[in-house]
Amino acid sequence: MFGTASGYVTYEEGTVWTSEIYEVIDALEELCELGYPDDVALLVEHACRRADQAVSYVDCEGGWLPSIASRLSDLHHQASVKGCPDPKELAGRLVAMEVDLDPDLDAFYRLAVTYAELLGEVGLAAYREDLETRRRNIDEDRNPHSSEAYAVHGAMVGWALATGDPDALIEVHSRRRIGVGAVLEIARALSAAGREDEAIEWARRGLRDHPVRFGHSDQLRDYLAAMLRGRGDSTGAVELYWDAFAADPSL
Repeated sequence: MFGTASGYVTYEEGTVWTSEIYEVIDALEELCELGYPDDVALLVEHACRRADQAVSYVDCEGGWLPSIASRLSDLHHQASVKGCPDPKELAGRLVAMEVDLDPDLDAFYRLAVTYAELLGEVGLAAYREDLETRRRNIDEDRNPHSSEAYAVHGAMVGWALATGDPDALIEVHSRRRIGVGAVLEIARALSAAGREDEAIEWARRGLRDHPVRFGHSDQLRDYLAAMLRGRGDSTGAVELYWDAFAADPSL
């Protein structure tokens, strides 16, 4: 399906190469519709591993592999919904895809959120257990910035989001330095759980720690301003933007 590393796929060859793989994916979709979703899910997982290997011998400029990975990811979820996967087994297979595959494929991120309903309590518990085992096997004291450590942490954040428990999310994020993006996730999770006072406090703390006006800081400021306006505190919302401007004035 993907060829071998002995035949490098150049940018010029990428379109034809990708179209041939799409034909195989089309066939797998038809097989799923014919009543073999569980078999298709396993075949897709095999294809994902082949796509991961292909990263080393396919020109990345055309974005072929992320596009292929996206289609495979969608098909895997579709097949899993139609099939009858065992929650524990599914959890282990999803963890392997999320942690072991190249992150540049960009389609296997926080899978616990996507598959939360299929996993259920049993599957989510197995998901965390598998991730904790992997985490224990990583020497984060010696290499805290390894790709595997980041992948396991990202997957654990996905697990926490899938549980819908903001305290679990706070606990997972607290294992590393909490950046402004994490603060925004925590605030939103607290708000969704009806804990708006805590959400506002987290947002305020995040802006105090990350006052720079760009990226997630801007998003966090917008989020907090909307929360304050929702409570009738329009003055407080305006002050957030004035404080940001005063800290870093520009045209």
